[in-house]
Amino acid sequence: MNTIHTLLQRLDKLEAADQIRHLIQSIYAFMR
Repeated sequence: MNTIHTLLQRLDKLEAADQIRHLIQSIYAFMR
């Protein structure tokens, strides 16, 4: 899914990207 990768690149420019990445990591950890 390139769309997710592009989204992450866009979010990386935002200041809130840190919080979003943390949230995504939490979800990934939960799925594991």
